[in-house]
Amino acid sequence: MEINERLTADYSQEYRKNIRCIFISLFFSVSLSAVTLGPLFDAYLLNIGGQHGNKLVGAVESTRGVLQLAFAYPIGALSDKMSRVRLLKGDLLFWTLGLFLLLLGIASGSVPMLFIGMAVWAPCSQCWNSTSQVVIADSAASAARTTVLSRMTSLRLIAQATGPMLQACMLLLSGQNHWGTSLLKAVTLSGAVLWPGVMWTLRMSDVPPLEKTEGMHGALGLRVWGPS
Repeated sequence: MEINERLTADYSQEYRKNIRCIFISLFFSVSLSAVTLGPLFDAYLLNIGGQHGNKLVGAVESTRGVLQLAFAYPIGALSDKMSRVRLLKGDLLFWTLGLFLLLLGIASGSVPMLFIGMAVWAPCSQCWNSTSQVVIADSAASAARTTVLSRMTSLRLIAQATGPMLQACMLLLSGQNHWGTSLLKAVTLSGAVLWPGVMWTLRMSDVPPLEKTEGMHGALGLRVWGPS
């Protein structure tokens, strides 16, 4: 019993670290999405689309929504078959690529590049957001799970409010009253400075679900477990 308690205490630090890393990454990723892919992004699409601006906005946003819906089930099935922490870390690579392509499309005004970037970004964003919630549930004790998930939801709402606030500050600092393409481009591209915060995902530890390890300790006593 004493050895089990010591093992649980040692590894509980890893679970707390995983929750902290997800919270930090979540805040920065949601804030970035609000800045780079929020309402001003749609306004930018309207500007570069000209007479077909409304169609361009609808097409880009539809691409995002359809791909996230289409990949929701495959991502869930994949997360049940492999380590979810490894899935998050692998997803981060392609998610970063999607952001780079989107920023490249915004900077160059290339519509094809915007669609390619969104096609990469959307499923990766869906993967991270859905899988991170499961990792949070896996890393919290059953008695505290509801509280931790509630805090995650509150943090998401705070980040969603932080993004528009940052946009408003940048628009005020610009001193411009007209949302020209150059201003919209500068504001949306500025969201990239938040991306390093998402890299906290890489600091997560690949450990099994907390309840699984507790069961293994209770059944096997001295057994030392590794990543699932």
